Amino acid sequence: MLTDLQRHNLSILADYLIELPVDYAHFNMDVYNCDDTSFDGISVRNPDHCGTSACAVGHVPYTGISGWEGQANWNDVAADLLGAPFYSPAYRFLFSESNVDCPWAAALRIRHFLAHNSTEGFAYPHGLTLEQYQNLRRLAAYLIALPEDYEEFDMSWWTADGRSPGATECGTVACAGGHGPMAGIPSLPGEYWGDYIPRVFGNNTRLTNYMFSASWSEIDNTPQGAGKRILYALHNDLPTGDRLYDTTVYGG
Repeated sequence: MLTDLQRHNLSILADYLIELPVDYAHFNMDVYNCDDTSFDGISVRNPDHCGTSACAVGHVPYTGISGWEGQANWNDVAADLLGAPFYSPAYRFLFSESNVDCPWAAALRIRHFLAHNSTEGFAYPHGLTLEQYQNLRRLAAYLIALPEDYEEFDMSWWTADGRSPGATECGTVACAGGHGPMAGIPSLPGEYWGDYIPRVFGNNTRLTNYMFSASWSEIDNTPQGAGKRILYALHNDLPTGDRLYDTTVYGG
């Protein structure tokens, strides 16, 4: 059983990992910190050291979690501060080097473990694959970063001039999903939107309707709002009824 402190620390770690940016390149489930697996490596003790690759446990020093400095080694950090002794089912589920090298995946596994007190039954939100989840996070980050005066956005259509995903380029008026290729999510040769969207963003119709519905053109027709809506949908139950098109739900 996890202690209250261990649950708190795991929650802090998950919150930290889930917020790491799309282009974060310093996560590697194969090492505790950089290519030096020793606990006393400078990469975790010197806050000015940049470029360190580390696994989920190896990111503990960056989260604000206290007490890691007093542990004898990284396995003790996992066991004492995070409630996952080495080789335990919890450790294998949360921190094993066999897990995918993605901080968001690590965060989602931690959240599942906290919510269900179990390593069983884990799945990515809304039936998405990890690649689809990553694509949506990438798209959301791209949309939110667009300038306030960006004019090539309209939730009314995939692309205003009827271009296919492979022909979509900068300067084309497009909706949120229609910006996928511009966000770096490529299409397959000859692929049109009816195939592109479910392949790269999932075939959960309720999810894609909520994120990409043309009805948003009359309510929140901004890329920033669309990006926030995607992030909300990824980590919450989808709203229904009067809340379906309520922009306060996702902070639009």
